[in-house]
Amino acid sequence: MENHARALADITRLARKFRDQLPDVNRPYNELNAEVYRDGALPARHKRLIAMAVAVTHGCTGCMLFQVEEALAQGASLEEVYETLAVALGLGGSMASSKTAQVMAYLEEKGLV
Repeated sequence: MENHARALADITRLARKFRDQLPDVNRPYNELNAEVYRDGALPARHKRLIAMAVAVTHGCTGCMLFQVEEALAQGASLEEVYETLAVALGLGGSMASSKTAQVMAYLEEKGLV
């Protein structure tokens, strides 16, 4: 399997490089994300877990790795990550199965499992 931590770092670096070329597009995008992922009726970590499940079912590797990292930073437990992956698996079926394995590989690389 690929090194997921390196893949996430590369995706983040290249996405930032792209966004730097379009600051007028980047600014409202950042403002939207700041509002969407703030604590509200749902805690920020739950919002990140939801985003991770959506990313897993849509097959967006960079999105799911970024969201699991953010969820952990917001205080999500591994059990919450696992249950969220189970929800994504239930919704996405076998297509989501390979993506759940990638999240687990990322957690393993970080020494969390």
